Amino acid sequence: MISGMLTAIKAFVEDAFKEKQHNLQSIEYDLYEIYLHSFHKYYIASAVSGTFTGRLENELENFNFKISEDINKQNILNDRTALESLLLEKYINYKFTLE
Repeated sequence: MISGMLTAIKAFVEDAFKEKQHNLQSIEYDLYEIYLHSFHKYYIASAVSGTFTGRLENELENFNFKISEDINKQNILNDRTALESLLLEKYINYKFTLE
């Protein structure tokens, strides 16, 4: 349900502004910023609370690339069960601690 909502918001914003070469990168909601990292066939959404610094953005991008590499290496993009297992086992509770 959440991914459908984010996909609809993303498509709406990109269509409303008619910018084919630009992607929606973040959505602010109350105390959170939802960061969207787009890949060719999918995107990864990360909810961030607190200050969204350049350093955090870089760490988050690197983290999302690791997830993408695992997905591509295991060739599991179209296998929902394997994809959910990977994300739940390896990444679901990852927390960044930036000083």
